[in-house]
Amino acid sequence: MLNRTFDRSHQPIPRHTSEPIGALHRGAAITQSLILRSAWPLVLLLALGLSSLAFFSAPNIIGLFHDDGIYTVVAKALSEGDGYRIISLPGEPYQTKYPFLYSYLLSWAWSLNPQFPENIPLLNLVTVLSYFASLLLAYVFYLQNTEGGKADALLYVFLVGANASVFSMTMYPLSDMPFMAACLCSLCLSDPANNFCGRSKVIALLSASVGLAFLVRQAGAALILAGLVHFLISRKRREFYLYVGIVGCLALSWLIWQVMYDSGTVANPLFAYHQSYESPAVFLATSNPSAAVQIIWDNLRYLILSIDHMILRLHILPGLRIVIYPLMLWGLLSILRQQTFLFCGFLLLYGGLILSWPFHPARYSMPLVPVLLLSLFHGVQAATAIVKSRTTVRWSATITPAAVRIPIMLLALLITGWLWSYVHIDRGKHLPLWGGFRTSYTWIGFSESFSWVKQNTRTDDVLATAYDPMYYLYTGRKAVRPWIHRPETYFYPYGKATPDLGSVEEIRDTLERLGVRFLIVEPLEGYAEMNAVAELFENLLRSFPVQPELVFQSSDGLHRIYAFAATSAQSQDESLDSRLFLNK
Repeated sequence: MLNRTFDRSHQPIPRHTSEPIGALHRGAAITQSLILRSAWPLVLLLALGLSSLAFFSAPNIIGLFHDDGIYTVVAKALSEGDGYRIISLPGEPYQTKYPFLYSYLLSWAWSLNPQFPENIPLLNLVTVLSYFASLLLAYVFYLQNTEGGKADALLYVFLVGANASVFSMTMYPLSDMPFMAACLCSLCLSDPANNFCGRSKVIALLSASVGLAFLVRQAGAALILAGLVHFLISRKRREFYLYVGIVGCLALSWLIWQVMYDSGTVANPLFAYHQSYESPAVFLATSNPSAAVQIIWDNLRYLILSIDHMILRLHILPGLRIVIYPLMLWGLLSILRQQTFLFCGFLLLYGGLILSWPFHPARYSMPLVPVLLLSLFHGVQAATAIVKSRTTVRWSATITPAAVRIPIMLLALLITGWLWSYVHIDRGKHLPLWGGFRTSYTWIGFSESFSWVKQNTRTDDVLATAYDPMYYLYTGRKAVRPWIHRPETYFYPYGKATPDLGSVEEIRDTLERLGVRFLIVEPLEGYAEMNAVAELFENLLRSFPVQPELVFQSSDGLHRIYAFAATSAQSQDESLDSRLFLNK
């Protein structure tokens, strides 16, 4: 594997240079490569240390994020032979939103230990192993794209793994980490200097990596399209056919499944969030161009804010921005000039995808974190090379380049400080959330609610709760989210969004048709629709002709369970005795 180097004199190297100079140049490159490769044991230890920290600091809770609960529910269904279904929902519809690879991996872990919640650490291990692989791949990515020394390499791997956007995603079984690993693997294999084996083998591995990325998350379509553009432009017919054949076989398996089972799956509006994604803003360009522009522009603002806060922590020392961002932009432009169409196409297409998606882009920016941080290192190293080449005084030639690196060291301190505070959360007072945030409440209220539901409801009762897959996993009762998911109203316009969760009448009628017997009101910190949901629930409770009865309240006062009165459409044996509601 070849390593690119900066020409520190910033003078072009003659094509026909003398042998001694050429030998020195090759020797320097080989020495640099050996130094970086010798850091592998330290990188392994660092990756193992961060992964161990992630594994042992996880709260061993599933469902708080909601998506983690859905992945786990489907994994349980696969493990028990029920198929690729969302068995936590009434009617157990097919899963047609998330590709099957990640839940399939989780199903292996579930099969090893089917006892829930005792098997949560085993489920989390799938995410942590993906995190470990991502750190190693980040080091390979660094080797391919920069000339920094061993210390820089270790610092880069640490910053990739320890920032709030990435590390906090290891707390719950989510597909983001495997997707990041697959994207990094694809970018490493697409490096133009990559010649560790025959061309066909490299392309086969690259194609498999791209296909697997798509089977983890449909956003991998950006990688697929970037690869198609790359091989079309390169005009290498054999490589193009090999790429299309391998990627096509992998991607078609999921696309065919969607075609087979997607028809009519979202007839119930409360199920839409579980079974299909929202339409990108580009689809609104003809029907509602102003809304499309609004989403893309606001997402750009959200993305910049998330990079500033979650990845770089620059809001703590805002003065660093005037140094960090120019260096990052400089480094990014330098990297892009050396990279393939696949690399550049992925950044362009994936960036366009997350900007046009009607959802906050912070979470989806994770695959871009290694590229952004590498750009920063590239910019710092380029600036250091220029300073060295223009410094003649001996002491200045040592001190001045070191001063150039101060911003990146301050950045490392900021991220280290966040990591320390995040893993030392008092779990008796707070729960860790994605993005480095934490709740103001504990797990106790959830545990008390689970106990009440298991002791005072029938196994075929249906619940309405914001945490529907969580309640299925912990109580065995099917559940549904009692609002209509419309994220295009959650975040836009920027700072003035008014979430639309559907009308009270529509939701009440849908809950009655599903036979929902209990409504669980709980805190929703971290959700953009948090306040709107609280208001909707209060209006929903008041809308029933017979007022629902408060049958449970947790010791912290944050969790309340209401029982709906049996309707005429419900059979007599489905109604609960009123004394059951008083048995707290």
